[in-house]
Amino acid sequence: MKIKLKYIIANVFLLFSFATSAQRALTEAEIQWLSANVVSFHSSIDQVQFEEFDRLSIPEITRIVSLGEANHGTREFQLLKHKLADYLIRKHDFNTLVFEFPYSDGLILNEYVLGLNDHGLKILTGRMNSEYHNTAFIEFIESIRRLNVDKVVEDKIQFLGGDIFGKPSALMQLIEYAKSHNRALFERIVAYRSLTKDLYMSAFKQDSKAFKRLSGIVLTSLKKNKKEYLSKSTEIEYNRMVRLAQILGIAWKGNKRAREWAVNVLHILAENPENKLFFFGHNIHVGTFYKKEVGSYIKKEYPGYFVIGTDYNTGSFIAKNMKDRKNPYPDIVEALPMENSIAHHISSNPGEFHFLRIPAEESESTKWLFEPNFIARVGFGFTQPFTKPEQGRSRFNVAKSLNALIVFDSISPIELLNETAPEGG
Repeated sequence: MKIKLKYIIANVFLLFSFATSAQRALTEAEIQWLSANVVSFHSSIDQVQFEEFDRLSIPEITRIVSLGEANHGTREFQLLKHKLADYLIRKHDFNTLVFEFPYSDGLILNEYVLGLNDHGLKILTGRMNSEYHNTAFIEFIESIRRLNVDKVVEDKIQFLGGDIFGKPSALMQLIEYAKSHNRALFERIVAYRSLTKDLYMSAFKQDSKAFKRLSGIVLTSLKKNKKEYLSKSTEIEYNRMVRLAQILGIAWKGNKRAREWAVNVLHILAENPENKLFFFGHNIHVGTFYKKEVGSYIKKEYPGYFVIGTDYNTGSFIAKNMKDRKNPYPDIVEALPMENSIAHHISSNPGEFHFLRIPAEESESTKWLFEPNFIARVGFGFTQPFTKPEQGRSRFNVAKSLNALIVFDSISPIELLNETAPEGG
């Protein structure tokens, strides 16, 4: 009986969702308010001039600005990340970039960006069909590396990851750290090196007793011999090793991924009182759409967190067909326009793309923003072809989830560099 009741409730909810999926047209007063408050850019994102971003109303005191992507396979979103990062660095003294990438792997990439190694980029480009393995994102990374060449050490821009995947990579770094800082720990954990053969193991394979046992061994040594470690390394390096050791023991269950990802971002923020972070990932991760997502956890600890989401009216992007496991290559997905959606309303203004600062308080002219609106949300995979506009969008209270929104009239697919997967180890 309980099963039948749950089934009936689920179906009623589904029917209600479809019945209420239509979005309403705006009133004349709402249209006038929107036209007066939207900031439209009349150049394409690759042609927009640096000074034009002065029109964005980002609070000066903000130490974490995040940019959400409606999907990972759009050319315009990749370019926007680069342009906005450049602006925040040059005009608002931001010094740290954190993206949707493993914390452990990000430390290796960061050394490349800082000019401390020449191989770190492979941790990113070696991943077959990674959404980051495209010319736009690689140029983004290379531009930060070039920018760092003439900077003194304390002023260099960091490029870090925040996600909790990458346990084999974490272990490799802990082994190297122990080798030069504590011989006893090195001799004890080097026997586990075989666990690092496959750097790209799934999260589920990484959730093993061996990694959890290693976490305890390393953390015990780091805490017990803290003075010894700090005598040979900086406090930031030591604290990063502690975090890597903690990550070894994290099992990806329930909301653990989101919570620990937020811990990583806040850990990076706390490394230096001068740190100002530009954090980017999927809309759903960086926003506060859900109580148990990364953005919500960050905002709880840092109320000044400023979130900019993205959306589009129409176009196409790339994503993987998750049901076609034999074919790892992504497909071109059509992004269908949705009448009276939030993207439709905003993109009705003339321009290539648009910025809207969402008001903190509801008024008669902004009431529609505080109602549930459809916003685009596809990560890097889909399970069925899009035949209806709402299949690529979900309904949320956008005003309570974002501080601002950037909407593109049209989007186009990013071109991935399709290389084979890297060798293990």
